[in-house]
Amino acid sequence: MSSPQRPRGHLPGEPGTATWLAEQTVIGALLRSPQKIGLLASWLGADAFADPLHRGLFAAIDQRQNAGALHPVDAPVAMWDMRPDDRQRSVANMIEVQFALEAAADPAAPSVDVPALAEIAHAGTGVSDQQLRTFGQMVLEGSVRRQLDGWGVHLQHAVADVHATGRLDAAVLGKATDTVMNNLLELQTQMSGRNARHTTVPGTFPPVGPAPGMPPDQVAQAQRTVIGAVLTEPRWQHLLDRLQPEDFVGFPAHATTWQAMQEAALEGPLHPVTVAAASERLSYQAMAGGMDLAPGLPVAQLQMLAAAPPRGTGRAVVDVAGAALAAHAGRARDQMQAAAADPRRDATEAMDLAQVVVARFAERATRLTRTDRSGSLSARLDEPPIVPTPVSAPPGRSRGR
Repeated sequence: MSSPQRPRGHLPGEPGTATWLAEQTVIGALLRSPQKIGLLASWLGADAFADPLHRGLFAAIDQRQNAGALHPVDAPVAMWDMRPDDRQRSVANMIEVQFALEAAADPAAPSVDVPALAEIAHAGTGVSDQQLRTFGQMVLEGSVRRQLDGWGVHLQHAVADVHATGRLDAAVLGKATDTVMNNLLELQTQMSGRNARHTTVPGTFPPVGPAPGMPPDQVAQAQRTVIGAVLTEPRWQHLLDRLQPEDFVGFPAHATTWQAMQEAALEGPLHPVTVAAASERLSYQAMAGGMDLAPGLPVAQLQMLAAAPPRGTGRAVVDVAGAALAAHAGRARDQMQAAAADPRRDATEAMDLAQVVVARFAERATRLTRTDRSGSLSARLDEPPIVPTPVSAPPGRSRGR
């Protein structure tokens, strides 16, 4: 039986990939000898199968075998070469599985008749117990890789949903990163010990698709507003610790300017001229080291930002932090998806890398949503913090010389 065609993707489980063929072989072997599901059932569940038909058939075989409705068959030859009694038991098993699949009424699983099941069963001809375990492990690894891909997208959606509320709630983001990390740890346990059955709760798998982004003009204006506020009013200079150059996403000149402001603040009060001088030093250091660093904002623009009374700074801080979190989540997603799709990494290595990526994102999220006595990072930041955070040099930062 040929599988319905669908777009080919980079993740395991698509028709024609080795993982899809492993799924087909596992199902074929179990249709031939349903009693062998005992080799897999303690650590492999139906949800690990990417193909809806394979998923439905595994669940049907598991359910009917547990109910004692299937006959044991041990015939390593093609069905047409089986002894008549073995062939009769095999056909009876397939009819039972067909009825169970229809009774499940899973809209994602296509209907299938006995001749089609016999064709699938042919894929399991001659598969040994050791090979069956190996192919089952391939199925589980494919599921793990797809979940790594999905959880990266989940982080992006969590950030977008939180920012849409107008309050970058640290507790909500922390819960999202904890959920991802706990899932990774659970998958790691399943992969290492193979002693916990793989399950995915229906309806809670992470969403797929791009998360909505903030308009670039809004991000640029917010970044300029924050730069101007810190230049103008000392009460906002605690942001020099909270925000880092990497948080000024999409506009390299703003990122360089922020780094220059951090450098200049170590020397004394901020002024457009001292910030411009620090920016020039950073550019020279980067050029001397063979690195690429965008020029900062020109001194005339810095003077304009410093001369204009800042308005809506609290909202601007939320937008800058929100855009930064979205960018950091996007990078985390890209890194997790790259690890999931890289066949040179085994699934355990991919999970280890994903845990590092999620932990790094969690650190950034904690920094960007850190609360002062004035409350959570939200539009309320137009009110000055009661106790500003002193400006201190980040570890290992030079003093611009």
